[in-house]
Amino acid sequence: MKRVFALIALLLVTAVAVTAQTRTVGPKADCDAIIELLAVTYVEAGNRGDPDLRMSLWDRESIRYMPDLSILDLEGMTKRTRANMAANTNQMWVKVDEVMVWGDFAYATGPYGSKATAKATGKVTEAAGRYLEIFRKQPDGSWKIYRDLTAVVSK
Repeated sequence: MKRVFALIALLLVTAVAVTAQTRTVGPKADCDAIIELLAVTYVEAGNRGDPDLRMSLWDRESIRYMPDLSILDLEGMTKRTRANMAANTNQMWVKVDEVMVWGDFAYATGPYGSKATAKATGKVTEAAGRYLEIFRKQPDGSWKIYRDLTAVVSK
């Protein structure tokens, strides 16, 4: 009986440790680069209000599927990002739950949260949800966001 309880305790500890980590499948360097791009640089660019840095992370043929059902190409995203950052102070976070790399493409998924405070009025808008990002490897070996789908769970 003690062995059964010990085994259950070991499985629970292992399960907690595994779920606390990002699941990655593929070359470690590629997975790490994608996590860095998404969880650090993308968030930092938004929180600093740096539209140039934010948009530099997107592939030239990228498409973003918005929660309002609109579909934006790179030009549309750039306009919307510049307008958003000019009008708001933004705070966001992203957690990367999973990264999978296959050849020149990869995906990452996880939860996110954001808070935008209007510079003119102080009105706060919050959102949280889940994302799915597809990345494409560039000729220089770097990764850029190729497709983005966001599902808002709460506002």
